[in-house]
Amino acid sequence: MPTNAGHHVCLRVSDIERATTFYINAFGARVTTLPFVIDGELAAEIMDGPKGVAFRVAMLGFDQGALELYEFIEPIEPTEYTHLTKRHVNHIAFQVDDVATAVSRVLNAGGRRVWPEIKSIDALEFTYVADPDNAVIELVNLPMSTVAERVLEAYPEARPTGASTSA
Repeated sequence: MPTNAGHHVCLRVSDIERATTFYINAFGARVTTLPFVIDGELAAEIMDGPKGVAFRVAMLGFDQGALELYEFIEPIEPTEYTHLTKRHVNHIAFQVDDVATAVSRVLNAGGRRVWPEIKSIDALEFTYVADPDNAVIELVNLPMSTVAERVLEAYPEARPTGASTSA
């Protein structure tokens, strides 16, 4: 069975309209669904409780992959910054043609830099930024297969053995 790990990512946001505007302005997202409410038993099942949980959902599309934005209606909890060492998902990655231009778009759309500069290794450029809700986004200009090649050059002990070795 083929597997597509880039199908979509779900992000919790504090303001679904603000987040939608950010991803449109920063990355050219397309709105594939307007916000809609999931509540009742379905919401409790999706979120593994608690009873009474409710949230709004909007879906955004890109050239490849998608984002699903969730804004909780009940319970309302602040979207606080959590250090990367305490997160289950540290960052999402967006491949872009020009990292510096993407950084500018993120900043102009209301995001912030996580790293003060763009790192370069040969033709590979990458950096980290964050959206208005502090979701960390890696901006990278080359595909993951090329990134993996660069990693294996720098860390040869990371080379896997066996049949499933391509990124």
